Amino acid sequence: MLTDNTLSQPQIISLPQVLDAKPIQALWRELKPTIRHSRAQVLLDMSHIETLDWQGVRLLMDAFLIAQKSGGRLAVMKANPAVRLFLDLTQVSALLPIFDDEASALAWFMV
Repeated sequence: MLTDNTLSQPQIISLPQVLDAKPIQALWRELKPTIRHSRAQVLLDMSHIETLDWQGVRLLMDAFLIAQKSGGRLAVMKANPAVRLFLDLTQVSALLPIFDDEASALAWFMV
């Protein structure tokens, strides 16, 4: 779900409860045009995610790389401990900025 943003703040996208094969295609159709926009700033809210598999990780990494190539930035916030551990074990957290709370994430976008 897309939310309103100002020029100085990222567009916040809330991710679904389950981020695996089923919702990936619909989410990608919504996310791809947003991140391809020149210099797009996107913050993915993971607070609702209960299940994340390798396809969800691939979506996150693809989105991050596309945003980066278009001169934009992408980060995630509010991953629950199990999802955060999965992102750490898959070494996604070494590349993708991950924040525990919205305030920290928004501060990163302001730099």
